[in-house]
Amino acid sequence: MIKKFTLAVFALAMVLFASCNKEGESESAYYNCVFSVQHSVNPILWMDGGIQVRPSAATSAMLVQNKMFLEAERVYFGYITFKESEMTEENGKKVINNAELGSGYVIPTKALCTPDEAENDRDFNNYLAADSLYKFNELNTEQGLWFNKGYMTLCYASTFFVDKDSKASMPTVLSTYTVDAADPSKINVELYLNKHKSANRTQESAVTQTFYASFNITNLLSHVMQNSLQEVTFNISYETSGGKKTVTKTVKKDDFFKPF
Repeated sequence: MIKKFTLAVFALAMVLFASCNKEGESESAYYNCVFSVQHSVNPILWMDGGIQVRPSAATSAMLVQNKMFLEAERVYFGYITFKESEMTEENGKKVINNAELGSGYVIPTKALCTPDEAENDRDFNNYLAADSLYKFNELNTEQGLWFNKGYMTLCYASTFFVDKDSKASMPTVLSTYTVDAADPSKINVELYLNKHKSANRTQESAVTQTFYASFNITNLLSHVMQNSLQEVTFNISYETSGGKKTVTKTVKKDDFFKPF
């Protein structure tokens, strides 16, 4: 299903919290945070990079009332704030308790699939229709494409199409992978950008918007284990206006596991 949203509220907004602290207490913050979600009565957010974030009771209560959040694997928040005294360490890992969250949205997340799996997926085939496929802008492959704890994540800029009711359609990034026939430690990935242009959606935005897309790579864990691999080389290709580009990322075995 294509996500639609008004231009006035462009992000798929989940919640907006005001951060507060008692007078005299120091406060710290992280900005532009991407998380994996561990769903529970009090949800836990695992920041890419390893920090575990436990929202405050009030924040948790608001999150679990949000249907989009309850279905989310990955989320983005503009910032999180916390009292310095609430950052602790457990089993050698940083933990933030009673965190407050800024505005955020659900990151579209799909499984990384083979071409055969994609061929059997009606939606995937529809998304690959030539009339809606577009070239990527030049990606920041150092900061805008990364692997962490079960996911490959892409941060990209794109224009988008708007229909007659001023509803915008979020672009979709899809991907397929193949294992190198000569070397199981090498995986080739193709990225595809679909802007969902249609007969009723022909007006393209004059500006670009930043989007995120994530791909669950835990289905490749059996391949990693069966071949006793300690790391895997991903060759990720995508089309740009300047031609096809390929970026190479080395992924450690530990990053094929989720953080929880």
